[in-house]
Amino acid sequence: MNLFSSLRCIPFTGALLLGVEATSAHAATFSVSNLNDSGAGSLRAAVELANADATADTISFALDLAGTVTLSSAPLVITSSVSIEGRANQRVSISGNNQRRLFSITGASTQVSLSYLTVANGYASSQGAAILNEGSLRVQAVTFSGNVVRGVTGRPGRIIFFPGSRPTIVGQGEAGGNARGSAIYSSGSLVVADCTFANNSAIGGTGGTGASWASGSGGAGGSGGRAQGGAIYSSGALGITNSTFANNSAVGGAGGKGGNGRRPGSAGLGGESSAGAIYCTQGVKMDSCTLCGNSANQGGALNIEATGIAQIYNSLLAGNNGGDVRGSFDSRYNFIGGTAMQAGLRTTNTGLPLLQYNGGPTPTVALLSISPVINVGTTTLAFDQRGMLRDAAPDIGAFELPDIAPRVESLSPLNVSDKVGAKRTFSITVSDPKSASEIKEIWLLLNERLSWNAGATLIYVPKTTTPTKGQLFLRSGDAFLPPVDIGVGSRAVLDNGAVSISAREVGVSVSGNSVTLNLPLTIRDGLVGVNRVFARVVNKAGLTDLAAIPSDGGYRRFGNYTVTPQFNGATNSVPTLSKLTPTNTNTSLSSAGLGPVQNFTFSAADADGTGDIESIWLMAGKAPNWKNSATFIYTPRTRRLTLRSDDGNTALGGGVVGTPGIIENSQVRVDLSKVRIVTNGDDKTLGIILPLQAKRGLIGQNKVWLRAQDNERATAPNGDAQGYVQSGTWNVVQGSASPMKTSQLSNGNS
Repeated sequence: MNLFSSLRCIPFTGALLLGVEATSAHAATFSVSNLNDSGAGSLRAAVELANADATADTISFALDLAGTVTLSSAPLVITSSVSIEGRANQRVSISGNNQRRLFSITGASTQVSLSYLTVANGYASSQGAAILNEGSLRVQAVTFSGNVVRGVTGRPGRIIFFPGSRPTIVGQGEAGGNARGSAIYSSGSLVVADCTFANNSAIGGTGGTGASWASGSGGAGGSGGRAQGGAIYSSGALGITNSTFANNSAVGGAGGKGGNGRRPGSAGLGGESSAGAIYCTQGVKMDSCTLCGNSANQGGALNIEATGIAQIYNSLLAGNNGGDVRGSFDSRYNFIGGTAMQAGLRTTNTGLPLLQYNGGPTPTVALLSISPVINVGTTTLAFDQRGMLRDAAPDIGAFELPDIAPRVESLSPLNVSDKVGAKRTFSITVSDPKSASEIKEIWLLLNERLSWNAGATLIYVPKTTTPTKGQLFLRSGDAFLPPVDIGVGSRAVLDNGAVSISAREVGVSVSGNSVTLNLPLTIRDGLVGVNRVFARVVNKAGLTDLAAIPSDGGYRRFGNYTVTPQFNGATNSVPTLSKLTPTNTNTSLSSAGLGPVQNFTFSAADADGTGDIESIWLMAGKAPNWKNSATFIYTPRTRRLTLRSDDGNTALGGGVVGTPGIIENSQVRVDLSKVRIVTNGDDKTLGIILPLQAKRGLIGQNKVWLRAQDNERATAPNGDAQGYVQSGTWNVVQGSASPMKTSQLSNGNS
């Protein structure tokens, strides 16, 4: 049997236990229809029927049955393999009424499963107040509470008389009996899954009183009995997954009183106590468990004997008295030590772990959103103790704090207007139910539509453990600019033509579960117009604000932001065009059909500011026509450059100037990374340098036209009906032939 693999086999039926298949040809199902201690329809009667059948049977409870079966006569002795199955929503309890053991499983070959039950208030001397197991036992989704095992009290000392009527021996009281495993004492194999053990106690027996002798010294009191395993004592194979052990205790017995005499006898020593929760002699394999609030003199939660091999993975052991673990073990992804509050567990007003129903069939101790164990564990278990799905980055322990969507709490200001050149600080406050450190990204978008590639798209990515430190990203066309570290001391500036921001001026603050991001933006021409304002928050689980419109991908809408040109007069000022440099160009193509790079330089000006310039054009061809020409269009707002296709119907390229990329048709080619935009500081003039290479489609005598259009669709006054201004010539020949000569043409500005 592979014990550890069986821990992950959560579904169970009477035909399969601990990975061992039982004969099922004549397996029967016996139903419990009442809560009586005995008689027809009782649990005891069902157990007796199962014992009489050599096959592995199933005992279930009637659907309408709920309440407590109180055992008032004797424990339930199980001698044949059986599965006793409650239901998750049924809440059937079995009680020993604080007087007797509940189950005794006899025989090493007996295989037993208990599921979806509460086993409470068992009592026994020495061992196993709830269950005494000699076979193979699996418990799943069972709550063990209020079970007590108490060692027997040692007998008092005796006086032994020899001839002469003088006592030769004044007897010491006997040691109190040991107490082991109040919930489960197992000498066989034991698998525990999705269970809770709470307020169970192992109490060592009191030492016997020393003998009294009035004529001499009284006898010494006996030592108190040991207490080992407030919840579980296991001397066989033991595996535990997704289970909670809270407020269990092991208490050594009190030493017996010394006997009376001329010199009173000394009191006995108190008994040792080990493992408030689990005592194991053959090791344990534990995964994703929570052990808290347990107490013992040593190994407050867990005691591992030297002969055992222990593997403890993804488990939380904190707030235990007497130390958390005693013994050696293989530890992986655990949180061990500190108080329950330091571990981020919910507690009562007195600081004890708060055990309550948090969903699922058994009570658990929930995590606070500030717990350090959140999202730092590793386990192959897909669900927690309650049956809740674990994250890709699971929490440590039996409880997985559910990922609840973050929120954009506020964004300000709303529905305001600015001119180009203004400085406007946008403040965004976001929150996450777990903690501020769960916030992965904060987004601000300012553009005409929900698009990364227009206007301003900014993303703040905080550091994993320090939300006030992080990196800021700004989108520029099709790609993000290299990110910058925010904060005092940074000299980096991000600028995409729509906004400019200094990294040192960015502010981030944290309050509870909230993060506030302040972005002081200098508004540029690329933001002129009416922009929609969007905010987005993403947490580490990839969740976004549920208040966002489903089709918006997590982006919340927050009104408009209007930007007007810096120099906006009462009447519209039409744009003007400068001289083209060079005015006349001659190019000879190589044998490959490609000419050398020729820089064409010109500028457009607008008294209303560069933000009022909607587009700037250069067209080279035989006639002012998009077809079979070199027609470039630059859009200042987006900083994008396009080239019309050979048929004139399609815009080629569209990349941001200064970024890698080649745009070409059959007439011309341009390296986008070499294109330059020049400003002269008056915020009214934009210059452009186009490094063009002629191709075979442009062979011949070509004219060059320039065009500028503002947001009111006005064009240069010296242009034709469509706004094109003839500004020069570009003559292209193949090979070494002499270029054609032409007289110099006026560009319309001379």
